[in-house]
Amino acid sequence: IAFAVAAQSMGIPKQDALRGFYYNAAAGMVTNSVKLVPLGQQTGQEILHSLLPMIDKLSADTIDPDKRTLGRCCTGFDIRCMQHEDLYSRLYMS
Repeated sequence: IAFAVAAQSMGIPKQDALRGFYYNAAAGMVTNSVKLVPLGQQTGQEILHSLLPMIDKLSADTIDPDKRTLGRCCTGFDIRCMQHEDLYSRLYMS
């Protein structure tokens, strides 16, 4: 919601905002994968680059969302990401 409010207040077109949101989510997952799996930075960038067509399609497909699916989110994932910082044994230092 905060991302959408910020994008709207800056006059970013909806599809561009969706593209940025999905890219950010993908970049975070790729970054975590590079840290947790034996992947190099180059491989991580190649994976992220390969996702660009999918991100474009997803942003186009979700420009007019199904009203029944609004509000679905990954709250548990977000909470776990925040809790990771305070764990006694962390998977990696960020």
